[in-house]
This record gives sequence, structure tokens and C-alpha cells, in this order.
Amino acid sequence: VRKQRWQHWTGAEDELEEEQPKGKTLKEAGVEVPDTQTRLLWLAQLQPTAERADAVMQAIEHKHQEASELSKDKIRKLITDAAYGTSAAAIADVSQANMAKDNGGATSRQNLCGGDTAQPKAAAVAAYLFCLCAGHGNDNGGTDKVCVGNQAEHNQQNTGDLTGADTAIKDLANKCYTDSTATPLTPSKIRLAVATFTSKLQPKAGKAYYGKYIATSCSGSDAEGICVMYKTDTAGNAAAAKNIPWVQNLLSAADKLEKQQAASQTLEALTAELKALKNEEYNIGQQVKLSQEIHKLTAPTEDEKLKGQKKQQQQAKLQCETINKATECRQKQPTCEWKGKNDDDGEHCKVNKTHEAQQQTAKTGKEETTTDKCSQAKKPEKCSAVKRDIPKDKKAAWMD
Repeated sequence: VRKQRWQHWTGAEDELEEEQPKGKTLKEAGVEVPDTQTRLLWLAQLQPTAERADAVMQAIEHKHQEASELSKDKIRKLITDAAYGTSAAAIADVSQANMAKDNGGATSRQNLCGGDTAQPKAAAVAAYLFCLCAGHGNDNGGTDKVCVGNQAEHNQQNTGDLTGADTAIKDLANKCYTDSTATPLTPSKIRLAVATFTSKLQPKAGKAYYGKYIATSCSGSDAEGICVMYKTDTAGNAAAAKNIPWVQNLLSAADKLEKQQAASQTLEALTAELKALKNEEYNIGQQVKLSQEIHKLTAPTEDEKLKGQKKQQQQAKLQCETINKATECRQKQPTCEWKGKNDDDGEHCKVNKTHEAQQQTAKTGKEETTTDKCSQAKKPEKCSAVKRDIPKDKKAAWMD
């Protein structure tokens, strides 16, 4: 525990040494007290609060470290990777070159979107948008309005490359509904969007697909399919339909966003607790003074102490002098002592005056014992600066 706390303690000490005006914080906290006893009382009450504050500070630092993996930039990157691919940060960055790069090196529409004999390489929402909505050159010159009535024509077959795919994607993306209220994106909204889409998967023997499928492949042709198809003939192929890259990125973004919100709430609570502990520490000085005032009011006066002492002496005398047997008297030692010349019965059991005097001396010495501040000085210059609470016949000296 000491190792864990050390960095914070030394850091606090350095800040106190450097603050201007010097001693301002300690004065406000009531640390500047006239005697060692009061200072020790203050430190005793401060200790548990300071320990709790340091534990809270460690928790705050730990949460900040966790939050570094939950930053807005990292969450945004997951979302843009899902939407456009890893090479594009916005729809404007989508190009024919990075379409292939970000989607498994796809070289044709069929290669990108899948079919009866091969899994799709489409990994981003942009690629899915192209596979499910772009027209095909064999169908009315690519003028078919597959997804929206005013989409641009795509007069390409895309059998040898993905010419014009980026243009079609940008046109289709601009037709998508957007929420003009700009409400915050929440984990539940992301998960709902993913669930809504993935629920549209159409099952078919040995394969499953999104969109429209007739035969052979998802080439974009009406005669074959405007779709994204996954083979499900093996467990490995079926898993691909569940682990779509853009789906996994969005779900990961939702999880991180949820953790980010939880971490933010935790940090707010910890910061509030730390502030409360700080206020509590500033009140300790007043609490010590109040307890000392209460002690003064309830502590016995010198007259009361003297009366109590006399009462104890009278009780001891009565206790001893009622004994007339030597064996019983010796059982009460050292309070009592047998004064008889022998062990014959008689009034020979008396108060042990020597023991009584020793007890009184010990009690007085305990009350008068004082301590100095030398033990609190951690450096030679601080030791030599100790002025108060040192007996006149002594002086502060640094011992290596």
C-alpha cells in the first residue's frame, strides 16, 4: 500500500513546497497548530481520510487509463471503417481503388458480392450498398431503380473490374435518410440498426443471402441476383454470415460507446467523492479544536483531581487496615504491606506508602511528558528550523 501511495504523497509534498504564498493550503486546512499534541491529533484524524482520498485518486487514474481505449476518435474510426472501409474516413473518400483494397481485393461485382461457389468479399456497408442497389448494364442499360426512384444509372456489368462502383455508391449514399435533429448516437441505436438489417438474411439450402437472388451468383443482373450471398454448406462458411466485418465493427463501437458512458459516470462519481473528502479534510482542524474544547469542559479540575487522589488513598487505607491476617495482607501487595514483627494476627496491615508515591510520580510524569517536532523533519534544513516544543536544555540536531 505504501508503494502505491508514495507517488501521490511525494507529489503532494512537492506541490506544497512550491505553492505561493507558501503554506496557504496547510493554513486553510488548519495544520498550523501551536503544539505537538494538537498536531498529532490532527494527523490521526487526517490519516483515514487521506488514505481513502488516495484510493479514490488511484481509481480515477485507472478509469482514465481505461478511457484511453474508449476515446471518441477510436469509436468514430470503428464506425467509419464499418461504413466506408478502412481507407476512407467519409463517403467522399470512397474510390474504385480502395473499394478493392478494403473489401478483400475484390476484382468484380460477383467477386465482391458472392455467389453459389464463393463467399463475398464485401466488408463495408458501402460495398453492401453497391451489391444490393446498383443497376446492371444488361438490365435496361443500368437504369433500373433497384432501391430508390431517383438513383443514377449504373451502365456497367462489372465482370472484369469495379468501374463506376464508387460513383454509384456515392449517389446511393446521398439518397439515404438522415436525421436532421442530430440526436446523439447511442449504443441501442447502433444495435437496433444492425439487428434490423441482419434479420433480413434469406435462408436457402447451402446458402443464405441478402437482397434478391435467382440463380448462380450476385452479379447484379436481374437474371442472377442483386444480392450478397454467403455459402452455408460448412460450419466455417456459415460463421462468415454471422461475422460480417462491418457488423462486428458496429457492435464493437456500440460496446465501447456504452463503456465510455459508464466510465464517464464513474469518473463523475469518483470526482465528486474526492471533492467531498477534500472538504472533509479541511474540516478536521475545526473538529480537533472542538474536541479539545469539549475535553477542557469535561476534564476534572485540579481540585477534583486532588479529591479523587485523596479518595483513592482513603479507599486503599480502608482496604488494607481492615485486614488483620498476614497472608491476606500479602495478597494485596504492592498496595498493602505487613508491618507486624511476625505473622501473628493484629492491626499490622498498612498502606504501602512507597508504592503509593511511585504511582503518583508515574501518573504526574505521564501527564507532563511532551514531544517535539524533530521526528517530523525529513531533511537537515527542516530539522535545524525546528523552534517550538523543544526543552530548554536540548536542541534539534540532524543525525545521519
